[in-house]
Amino acid sequence: MSVSCSSEFFSHPDKLLVDHLTSVANMSSMELLDKPMEAIYGYSIEELATLIEFCGFCHDMGKSTRYFQRYLFAPQHEKARLKTMPETHHGLLSAIITFYCVNQYYNDEFLAYISFLVVKRHHGNFRNVIDESKISEKEIEVLKTQVNSIDKSIFDEMVSVLHSRGFKGDLSANNLPYWMATFPDDMRKCRRFLRSIGKEQDIMPYMLINFLFSILIDADKCDAVFSRNIDRLCVDMNESIVDAYKSTFLSSKTKIDILREEAYREIVNTDIDLAEKIYSINLPTGLGKTLSSFAFALKLRQKVAEEKGYVPRVIYSLPFLSIIEQNGREYEKVLKVGRIPTNTNVLLKHHHLTDISYDDGESEFDTHEAKFLIEGWNGEIIVTTFVQFFHTLMTNRNSALRKFHKISGSIILLDEIQSIPTKYWGLMEELFKTLAYEFECYIVFITATDPYIIGRDECISLTDSKKYFTNKNLDRVVLKPLLRRDMCLEEFIGSIEFEEDKSYLFVLNTISCAKQFYELLKEEVDSSEVAFLSTHVIPKERLSRIEAMKEKKYRFAVTTQLVEAGVDIDYDVVYRDFAPLDSINQTAGRCNREGESKGEVYIVSLRDENRRYASYIYDSVLLDITRNLLMNRDNIAEEDFLTLIEEYYGHVKNRKSYDESIKLLDAVYQVKYTSLDGSPCIADFRLIDDDVPRIDVFVEFDDHAEELWEMYMGLKEIDNPIERKVKFDSFKADFYQYIISVPATVENFPVLNEGFGYINRAGKSDYYNPVTGYICEDTVLIW
Repeated sequence: MSVSCSSEFFSHPDKLLVDHLTSVANMSSMELLDKPMEAIYGYSIEELATLIEFCGFCHDMGKSTRYFQRYLFAPQHEKARLKTMPETHHGLLSAIITFYCVNQYYNDEFLAYISFLVVKRHHGNFRNVIDESKISEKEIEVLKTQVNSIDKSIFDEMVSVLHSRGFKGDLSANNLPYWMATFPDDMRKCRRFLRSIGKEQDIMPYMLINFLFSILIDADKCDAVFSRNIDRLCVDMNESIVDAYKSTFLSSKTKIDILREEAYREIVNTDIDLAEKIYSINLPTGLGKTLSSFAFALKLRQKVAEEKGYVPRVIYSLPFLSIIEQNGREYEKVLKVGRIPTNTNVLLKHHHLTDISYDDGESEFDTHEAKFLIEGWNGEIIVTTFVQFFHTLMTNRNSALRKFHKISGSIILLDEIQSIPTKYWGLMEELFKTLAYEFECYIVFITATDPYIIGRDECISLTDSKKYFTNKNLDRVVLKPLLRRDMCLEEFIGSIEFEEDKSYLFVLNTISCAKQFYELLKEEVDSSEVAFLSTHVIPKERLSRIEAMKEKKYRFAVTTQLVEAGVDIDYDVVYRDFAPLDSINQTAGRCNREGESKGEVYIVSLRDENRRYASYIYDSVLLDITRNLLMNRDNIAEEDFLTLIEEYYGHVKNRKSYDESIKLLDAVYQVKYTSLDGSPCIADFRLIDDDVPRIDVFVEFDDHAEELWEMYMGLKEIDNPIERKVKFDSFKADFYQYIISVPATVENFPVLNEGFGYINRAGKSDYYNPVTGYICEDTVLIW
């Protein structure tokens, strides 16, 4: 194998290695020094900035080998073969160099090891930290071969240049053979203290590793994509822009309007003590929590900037896609009225259906660049899903962790916080407190049913909740439990007496139940007046129907739970299949929101031939608590909701098992990202439980879908996998508007084509109903 004739090493075909290492080191240390924390886990921010600088300078030194340099400049047809050669890989060699440079400088085994870890995995996902310290004889032989292939004079010249640019490591090519020989013994010593970490039951080693890793990989990818740092936009905005937006509404004086304004003023006029980090907005549905929380966040942002000298990002996270776009549009309207640019570098939306385009008002970004900027949360206001947010905090995945450091120093608005599964409350409590008190975050919980994941004595309430929940003017809804007997769907529809001047919403627990009830309802009312919603309807059509429901174009609606939290629809009468009380309360928020009359919410207990539908999807303990609270009540006024929900959560905290949180926290304390023996690990975390294997299905629903599928099939003509991925990203958001996820076990499954189930227009009627969505028989389908 011939050595490259170049007298310098390259990191990328168009970039010198020495320049890439310098750039990543500088970007990493600058990013860390820009954070508002003074210290993390007992290390000053200056110490950690030097540590991440070491990581930046060393992270790609393994690219100095003759093997990597040959791979870099090989013809395309040779690259695939060379890439699989272990001698071409650079992560482990770079990590070992980092380990010794850091250990010599700090004489700190912990810092040396975590620097080794973040560099080793900077192109991959984390594994169990103890397993990472184990090295095989085969790996040692490969390392020796790699070291022997390095041109010593070029390497030492590179190190000399790096020293002139701030590198503090005691390093030369002559160090490398000795380090490779002693590394296994040094790792055995490290394993002793690694095993002791879990016994301390401290979350901070895990958080610090993720934080440093996030900064390094973000800087590394940023230099590879842009060859420069991405500066934040300085945007001056405060709560006055929300006031200006509210002034554009037609002024009205309904009872709800008066209460909404009173709540808004109470929140916005709160005196802020920056030492207090965790807040709560607990208000009945329809009282303007979205705008009130945004105004408070902007006021807090300005106060932090003035008194602490840094400008926090605002991260607004919600559980459901159905309300992401709705509330994101509200934010956009506020910014426009305040004459704040709504470019992506100001207001950034991130979820799996996000349009891959990025606009900063000046430059043009191709799809690859836009994807990098969006997934790295390069914006001032981030609107994202719970899945994106919480799977950034609890993950071993490189792609998810890249934005971890953007959370530090931010203002986090968590809307519909009650949607977090109870089994994770203990885990979330520790994560929230760590973000608040170790990473300088401010957290605001927003809900109509506050579960008090954080104790009331540790959380500042921004409203007098009781004043609003018990207000006599807030008499919009009466809850009517009908739980003394279970009903089948035929009995249920036969028990309803429809009134001509009223609208009706039916919220059911499974897709199968919703479909069956829709067919029964069509026999009783005009089918053109009935909307149907479930996740088996393509997203494009689903969002269109929700908009039509908001505009009151459907007198009847049959839906699963996807509308129960935050969707601004309004019906006179709501029927809800039995569910935990927090879900019932959220569903009640879709009834008579403006208080124009007296809304009625009926709670019924529906079953199929085997069991109650509720039992298919909800925790039995939560259902039992709810049934005991509601069973002997005939009518529950809205003013009693707060007392009832507080009683419910009191029982939940006493009876619910926190075993899952305990297991995951133990994995976090041990920094056990993955597990080889099946024991709980960080990678096990799933915010949304779904044990059913699923396959994505593309539905060729209309002309645009047909065009998109042709574009997708055309990707096969692009040989370069990176170019192929970039091309797909350019239309991926539109493509996924026609994707539904269905159980892999259904009998009526379309042909698989290039990774997706494919329903073409000609055969659509066999697989997809234009109203109720995917056709699958004899299966109990949930959500």
